[in-house]
Amino acid sequence: MNQEAISQIPQLLRERQQKAEPEDPFISTRIPITNLAVYPKLNEALPSIKEDFYRTKLSEEEKKEAIHSC
Repeated sequence: MNQEAISQIPQLLRERQQKAEPEDPFISTRIPITNLAVYPKLNEALPSIKEDFYRTKLSEEEKKEAIHSC
């Protein structure tokens, strides 16, 4: 790298940092969603891995009860 390019690095970093800050304090930046795929052999070994284990499966009655209990 030449000296001119090296001297511009701090300025570019400052500009990048300024752009990263939201203008509105009520707006927040979120990370992008990443979808993961399961290896076929793991899928065969653990068939329950296909289930969405982050969400509880509720019946319609349980959903209504949860909504109206708030």
